[in-house]
Order: sequence, then C-alpha cells, then structure tokens
Amino acid sequence: MDGGIHEIPIAGVEGRLWVCGKHLIAPKPDAVLSATLASHVVCLVKEHELADRFDEYIVWLRESGRATWAPTSDFGFDPLDTVLPLLEGIFARMTSGESVIVHCAAGMGRAGTFASALCVMAGMGVDDAVAHVRRHRPGAGPEAGEQREILEELAARLDR
Repeated sequence: MDGGIHEIPIAGVEGRLWVCGKHLIAPKPDAVLSATLASHVVCLVKEHELADRFDEYIVWLRESGRATWAPTSDFGFDPLDTVLPLLEGIFARMTSGESVIVHCAAGMGRAGTFASALCVMAGMGVDDAVAHVRRHRPGAGPEAGEQREILEELAARLDR
C-alpha cells in the first residue's frame, strides 16, 4: 500500500498542499506532480530510508530541480531556527500560487507536522492546525513531543 495522497487546503493560500508517503511518490515523482498539478516536492526522509528500494528517486531528488530534500529524523523535527527558512520558502511558493507535495516515510509524522506548521503560518492556532491536517489526512500530524513543541514555538514566534 502506498497510503494515498491527500490535499490539505489552506484558506487564503492560492497554491495547494498535498501530503503523502514515500511509497506513493518515489516510484513516479513526475507522474505524481503532474496528477496533482504540483510543481515542487519537499522530501523529509533520510537517504537510508530510500536507499536500495528507491535509488532512482534519490537521483531525481538531487537532479530534477523540482525538489527540496530536507532529511529529518523519524519521530523528530529540526529545530525551528533550522527549519524556518524552508517553511517560509514553501509558504511563499504557495502564497504565490504554486502547489507543493510534502512527504516523509508514511506521510504522517514529519509531513503532517510540516503541513500543520504551514497552517500555523497561515494564521491557525496549533490545535486548529493539527485538527485540520488530521481531518484531511487521518492520523497525520505530530507523533512525538518534539514535533508538537516545534509547532508551539512557531506559533509563539508568530504570536498565534
């Protein structure tokens, strides 16, 4: 099973946000981008999570010009000061009308946290953002305290 792909609508943002796992996108990234009308992929998995099974995808991530590869530990999330430039860049892409696919291994914890962070950036409170993401991709969102803490820190920094 590839877990499917789910759109996470964000009010006031022109572009679209899609969340999935590696099993959906890695075998056919260009086809998934085409099917969703997205133009960019954010990959949150580490190389060892792709190696030997999705080697062609590793090459695609490095060479396509259509991806940002931000390896993040499973059940973790980078410190806010590290990840904030990426969040701001993806949010800017989306506010300018670009659609983006974010994925981790299963499209749940890391990708769900990333999607929740984008919702916070769009003005939602943390609880509302997490509930919104889970409504559109059941089970997605923070899986560990560290992931929730990043959302709380982001909201505090943005005064949400």
